[in-house]
Amino acid sequence: MEYSQEDYALNDLARDIAGRLSDDIVRQVHIGRLERPAMTLLTASGEYQEYKADEQSDNTDIELRITRLRQDLAEALGAERITSAPLADITRADANALSDHLLKRMKPSSVKRYITVIRAAVNYVIAEHTLNIPNVFNGLKIKGATVTTEDRDPINDQDLNAAWPSFQDHPVAKAIFTTLTDTGARLSEIVGLEV
Repeated sequence: MEYSQEDYALNDLARDIAGRLSDDIVRQVHIGRLERPAMTLLTASGEYQEYKADEQSDNTDIELRITRLRQDLAEALGAERITSAPLADITRADANALSDHLLKRMKPSSVKRYITVIRAAVNYVIAEHTLNIPNVFNGLKIKGATVTTEDRDPINDQDLNAAWPSFQDHPVAKAIFTTLTDTGARLSEIVGLEV
């Protein structure tokens, strides 16, 4: 077998970096084929954050969600697991561990919405990188996450009458309060409306 100049150059480079970089990288340089690093929960959340940042003008919300999500993943699964374990090695047990961790401080319905972010991030990288792996966060059952009539009661007449005088002197607040009482929408839905 005859070696090319490139083969000799790669062998020399591999000898030069031996001991300074990991054996795996030295091996890849030696054979002349670098492998893509494994997609992890950390890299998946990062790529998803970049994707969402391109869609929105204000990226503060997605940055905060991803930062908090990474913290919760690290607390639930361990920092090493989210930074090093390939997505293919993340199991349903890991997804349940995250859910259990979140249930300690959140209502089940909030956990379900929160899990949506990591599920979307994993779905995004699976599609973009043509990965042939399941998303263990899809269809995750969260006990108590079903909507009940007690979750959000409409404002009753007694509370409405007690609050109404506080809004009389400010026209914008009065308009918001009137819209809230007439529509039953959430406060965030009303204050985010444009004129």
